[in-house]
Amino acid sequence: MFNDNIYGEALKHNFEGRFPIGTFSFEPRFGNRTVGQDEQIENYLKKEPQKTNPTPVSCMSAFQ
Repeated sequence: MFNDNIYGEALKHNFEGRFPIGTFSFEPRFGNRTVGQDEQIENYLKKEPQKTNPTPVSCMSAFQ
């Protein structure tokens, strides 16, 4: 989950430029809220991870 109430769209654009849709088994979520003002985002950030993302194969390849 990526959340930025000011630069959310730019973050999403830059992220998807480096990691095309389908790179990850669990697609990233992007938000544009202030933490603490959105109950759904706050609950998401506080929960224990159920499992780890088995992909990307090598995220470092995106930086080469």
